[in-house]
Amino acid sequence: MGEILGGAAAEEASSSHLSSAYSNSAYPIRFTGQLPAAPDLAQTQRWWQQLYAARNQDQALRIHVIDGAGLRYSENDFHQCCDRLVSQFNDWLNTPEFLSIDRRLRTELERADNVQIILETTDAQMRKLPWHLWQLLSDYTHAELTFCALDWRPMLLRSNSSAQARILAVFGNHHGLDLDVDLAVLESLENTHVSVLKSPPLSHLHETLWQPQGWDIFFFAGHSQTEGDTGVINLNTQERLTIAQIKHALSKAIANGLKIAIFNSCDGLGLAQQLSDLQIPYVVVMREPVPDAVAQQFLSYLLTAFAEGLPFHLAMREARQRLSGLENDIPCASWLPIIWQNPTAPAIYWQNLHTPSPLRSAALHGSRSASYSQPQDYSLASPPPASSPPASSPPASHPPASHPPASHPPARPDSKPQKSGWSVFWPPTQRTAKLTAKLAAQLKSVALQSLAVSGIVLGIRAVGLLSALELTFYDQLMRSRPSETIDDRIAVIEISQETTDRYGYPIPDQPLTEIIDRINQAKPVVIGLDLHRARPQPSKTVDKITTDVSQAANAETSYEKFLRQVEETPDLFLVCFRDSEDANYGTPAQLPAEVLATQVGFSDIPVDRFDRRVTSPRSDLTLKGLQARSGTSARRQPLSYNAELAPGPERCQTSYSLSFQLAFGYLGAWGINPMEVTADDQWQLGPVVFKWLPQRIGGYQNLNPHGGQILLNYRTNQPGEKITFEQLMADDFDLARLQDKIVLIGYTSPVSKDYFETPYGPMAGLWIHAHMVSQMTSAVLDGRPLMRGLPQVDAWQWGDWLWIIVWSCGGGYVGWAVKRPSRWLLGLTGGAIALYGLCWIAIVYGLWLPLIPTFLAAVGSSLWLRLR
Repeated sequence: MGEILGGAAAEEASSSHLSSAYSNSAYPIRFTGQLPAAPDLAQTQRWWQQLYAARNQDQALRIHVIDGAGLRYSENDFHQCCDRLVSQFNDWLNTPEFLSIDRRLRTELERADNVQIILETTDAQMRKLPWHLWQLLSDYTHAELTFCALDWRPMLLRSNSSAQARILAVFGNHHGLDLDVDLAVLESLENTHVSVLKSPPLSHLHETLWQPQGWDIFFFAGHSQTEGDTGVINLNTQERLTIAQIKHALSKAIANGLKIAIFNSCDGLGLAQQLSDLQIPYVVVMREPVPDAVAQQFLSYLLTAFAEGLPFHLAMREARQRLSGLENDIPCASWLPIIWQNPTAPAIYWQNLHTPSPLRSAALHGSRSASYSQPQDYSLASPPPASSPPASSPPASHPPASHPPASHPPARPDSKPQKSGWSVFWPPTQRTAKLTAKLAAQLKSVALQSLAVSGIVLGIRAVGLLSALELTFYDQLMRSRPSETIDDRIAVIEISQETTDRYGYPIPDQPLTEIIDRINQAKPVVIGLDLHRARPQPSKTVDKITTDVSQAANAETSYEKFLRQVEETPDLFLVCFRDSEDANYGTPAQLPAEVLATQVGFSDIPVDRFDRRVTSPRSDLTLKGLQARSGTSARRQPLSYNAELAPGPERCQTSYSLSFQLAFGYLGAWGINPMEVTADDQWQLGPVVFKWLPQRIGGYQNLNPHGGQILLNYRTNQPGEKITFEQLMADDFDLARLQDKIVLIGYTSPVSKDYFETPYGPMAGLWIHAHMVSQMTSAVLDGRPLMRGLPQVDAWQWGDWLWIIVWSCGGGYVGWAVKRPSRWLLGLTGGAIALYGLCWIAIVYGLWLPLIPTFLAAVGSSLWLRLR
């Protein structure tokens, strides 16, 4: 057959063959139709291929070299090209020439048919099109399209005699790849024997394929590519291998029962073409270079579905559909895998890969495990069959007429409980029935009374009377967490009391601009100034001599330089204060509107009126010996503007907090951009959804829900490297340590009065902002947990309620059942310790469990029922 798409035959219509094979039919039905020339589709496919290769240049790919030099890649162009390719492909399939095949298939097939649609073609470009997006395959959910060559011959599928599926896994040159995941997937399969060859020499692979026991699946992972029409795999760092070099060994393996070959590597169409000459039943390859993460997930999805009972072609369909879940991060992941098959090969099931031995077949029937034999289930109905009946028993075929039904064995006075894996049921007496009914009534009463006590506790909690106590113990749990490392992404430059004593407060413009120049030389990712600069700040001498006119002029020049630095450094962020109408806490009016819109974050920190003063030796607690103002406990992080915080928003127009601006800018440099909004209007950065706090969560019972804020998961150590302003001014610091970091500059001097109570003690606002930035970046990049509560719907804390009720019922049961006071107290003490331990473990993993209301409900129920 000539070219279908593009090339010399682009103006000529060519024929193509489709075979439809039913899983319960020995012979496929064959259709022949016309596909018109489609040069535009051919060009779009080639352009998509180039853009795909360029997009994945820097990823861990299972191909050794990608030639994408000279191509300027644009994410927008790539997505537009994907959409154009899909649209042109479906338009092509809807041409009258091809619709005859589509209609014929719909006439022949039922929606529930398990069917394989096989496309016979020699056109390499036709195999690269996204055939899985054909509307027919969406309408017929048990259908899958596979490929084959025009030349094929009938084959007979042979089975191995092994009681286990035999897999030969070859791991080739794996430079830059993580093939341990593939190996773990293979080893997790039950009822299998996996033989692993890691970077073997050709001679060893050749001999292994010739083994007379045969193989069911041949698996390869590593680097591969197609050169011209020839597929090449990198067997090891010295040897590159073509199918022709192992042709005879593979033919012998096929004769010995090889059914499936899986090449979980890049650009495998050349391999599939060569393997088709050997008439192997099923071959799986990747159309294009495949990212390592896609290859790993695909193998897991495919073999899991296959081992769980799906025929191989439908397991392939399910695996590809599941790959679509990766396409937010790796577009077109589901386009990559295809099946190449012999049209006469029947549908293969996992059980076709092994033949259980006669002695094990009954025990293993319905079980996937080769190493575990599930015992026969006698289900309490009758004793298990004995090897020979007792001499005193009548033959099993002639039971005495007086015997009760088999489901209720007769009771004997000398009967004792057996230990043979089954149970003896005694017929219940009237007394036993009465005792059971009385016990059930008592337990019901215990449950109802415990429910009433928990309802009282929940009501007290709902009106906020327990909030202060809950937050106090929340702080205690936070302080007791294990130590963490310092976040090496963040550097914090402190303007301490020593600095303000020397330069004055606020810090003048001249030293500030000098510091910014030095920081810019180090090329950090983002810089945040947690100090207000709405107006110029003239320089003051150490001796506090009155500033003359020339000095004032110099100060203005320094301020102008500062404004220029802001305009010329798009990653430099200023702050404003929403909770103030003082112009000094606004933004510089001289800056352009676009700068004010993108390079400003508000510095407001939401505070609680519940606080308990504590002390700690932490290095980010720079206010040792000082007390923060009462009612300034910081436990929440703002993300966006909360109307509760801004009586005068006209001087602070930004909608985003400083911490959000810095984290968003830093994550953008890591390629995590843009931010997405979920279906329930929550913000998502990368894999992490930042769920805004509802009106009620944990111990909070009356939050303002109309603002974007989350719980602040403080690091147990300081959130960044500590540097003093004086060190930078004296050149006593290696600026290279600031490269690629988030840099925060702000006051820790007490004169700024910018400090708050925290679970760890009084802390400067500068360090709190650092904790906030670290929380966001660590959550997205490291998977560090965000603080959250038990499941709830809006403000309905049903998870907390269920947790409290269960513990209340447990406490009530202890109070009702345990009579001795010493044992009762011991039970309560053990329960309290267990509760605190669970809450501590949960807080380590970012889960806030309701400790205080649970303790009160459990103790209250226990005490109430004991007194009753």
